[in-house]
Amino acid sequence: MIKDMIVSSTALETRVAILEEDQLAELYIERHGNRGILSNTYKGRVTKVLPGMQSAFVNIGLEKDAFLYVSDFVEESEECETVFPVPEEPADAAPEPETQERQGRRERKGERGRWRDRRERSEPRTEAGETVDASEASAAAGEASEAPLERWNISAETDRETEGHFEADVLTGASALPAFPVEPGEGGGGAAEAPEGGTPSPEPAPGEPSPEPTADAAAIRDDGETLPFAAEEGSKPGFVRRRGQATRRKRYTAARHSHRAEHQSIDDMLHEGQEVLVQVAKEPIGKKGARVTSHIALPGRYLVYMPTVEHIGVSRKIGSDTERARLKEILLKHRDRFPGGVIVRTAAAEHSEEDLVNDLNFLVRLWEDMRTRAEKVSAPALVHAEMSLVQRLLRDQFSFEFASIRVDDELEYQRVVEFVDKIFPNLVHRVKLYTKENSIFDEYGITPEIDKLLQPKIWLKSGGYIVINQTEALVSIDVNTGKFVGRGNSLEETITRTNLEAVRVIVQQVRLRDLGGIIVIDFIDMDERKNRKRVMDALSEEIARDKSPTKILEFNEFGLVAITRKRVKQSLERSLCQPCPYCSGSGMVKSIATTCHNIYYEIEKMRKHLDDRGDLMIRVHPDVARALRESEACVIEELGHLLRRDVIVKSDPTMHIEHYNIVT
Repeated sequence: MIKDMIVSSTALETRVAILEEDQLAELYIERHGNRGILSNTYKGRVTKVLPGMQSAFVNIGLEKDAFLYVSDFVEESEECETVFPVPEEPADAAPEPETQERQGRRERKGERGRWRDRRERSEPRTEAGETVDASEASAAAGEASEAPLERWNISAETDRETEGHFEADVLTGASALPAFPVEPGEGGGGAAEAPEGGTPSPEPAPGEPSPEPTADAAAIRDDGETLPFAAEEGSKPGFVRRRGQATRRKRYTAARHSHRAEHQSIDDMLHEGQEVLVQVAKEPIGKKGARVTSHIALPGRYLVYMPTVEHIGVSRKIGSDTERARLKEILLKHRDRFPGGVIVRTAAAEHSEEDLVNDLNFLVRLWEDMRTRAEKVSAPALVHAEMSLVQRLLRDQFSFEFASIRVDDELEYQRVVEFVDKIFPNLVHRVKLYTKENSIFDEYGITPEIDKLLQPKIWLKSGGYIVINQTEALVSIDVNTGKFVGRGNSLEETITRTNLEAVRVIVQQVRLRDLGGIIVIDFIDMDERKNRKRVMDALSEEIARDKSPTKILEFNEFGLVAITRKRVKQSLERSLCQPCPYCSGSGMVKSIATTCHNIYYEIEKMRKHLDDRGDLMIRVHPDVARALRESEACVIEELGHLLRRDVIVKSDPTMHIEHYNIVT
């Protein structure tokens, strides 16, 4: 797929558009006076510990304190538990004590023991691109036979669920050294996070695929074969999978891990006034403060350095077993050079040992500099800032797929050229300076598309339309046939064609508007299962282009499809707009008739306290005044009979349509 990057930089803000086949696919806006804080590293001070929520508030110098979950914090003094791969156990090996105990329990309790085993086997498994939280796991275990409930068992903490699985192509953290873009599926984590409720992930049954590992540091997923070395004591035991087959791994002191995970409390690790080094995992959204983690991730050119997670992984994108073995050997050879963990990125393939060591040394020095600065400054303070918007996008997305990068500002153009020259020297010629008088966004037809992104209704080419409503809890998308009446005699085919057309537009709008959390789509009802499958297949195919981690749930019994999409910052609408001051963001005001009737009820309650002398005057909005003289004239008549005096209506353009003043 041919892509283009359009960069518009002014003294006020920087806007970047990603075009796919000349169609706007992604839009990013960064205002210089309000730069994002995602992936910034701060030295913060704990202001409040909440044992009941197993979390703490941390002052990092922002308007609102940041939120730190117990699973996102690990004490620096904790020793790391060692995890080593071991060969397959022979078939006649003596069962482990835990197995013997379970067998004895089964003999004593008969059917009850067999039922428990079936329940354990029915526990949900985490698949690629998914994580399962505590509520989802427990519900699926108890109600595995109820398919509709399984398909719609979405946790209310969807943000936390999706954050447990962080694609490597959107790694948090930054370094001064430019980094190659990370393809989806690159990177890996050493310790698989259990559900945030504190219960460790269940051991997979023999023969079943292990859950996809997720890292504590920036929640990086490893799509490649990994070499686990150690997991932080505060983290959960990691699952490891070999390419093409599930492999059993011996985990030392696993029982101790489980015991600590169940009983470790936030107030045992943190106290008010304590200083901590944290990285922003999610920007402030709405009234919520930022979410932070103590697991730092620093991406380099060939490696991703995670100083708080003991794990080594190699990207599965590197297909050659020989090359993978060579890269592992290099890291093992220099294992004593660095504390923490490392992910080998796809860009490291075919590069020399010197290149990898230099990158590793730079990232280790960067981490040491960050720690040194953190020791010198007083909390709250910024320790390390993320790159600018353009540099982040070049680091995370720029590749040979991009035909051009067009920049309309000469200074920004020079910065882009210098950056690309470091990461892709042979692609510098694709950076172009835009010199025409017209706005670069107008030239490429981007400005009209931005205006459409702020409208709830999007028309389809066929005449149908979709309506997008973003609320605090979720995003709802409704599909309608609109003006499209079909070209044949089949209603089912007309509906299916509308739904298929809507799929492409829905995914496009979700990416452009950067919608996250729970997204519920109400497609037009289809009777035939094959048509529902066509829509689901099309939705899966389109959403595969999205770099944000997503999870799709099948049609439920009400004909709805749910998507969970990772949310780390505010949507485009929330960034560019503010709640309506007239309706206080509700989108509704009382009708004129309701306001007129409220005036009547208010005066009826006040009549005992009103002065009997003189006329009564009511100051209202002009539209309400017009209604009181015309359609709602009966209100004034009834008030006249009730008060036995004249009632005068005065129009006041400054009045809110719901407000009124009663003057005697």
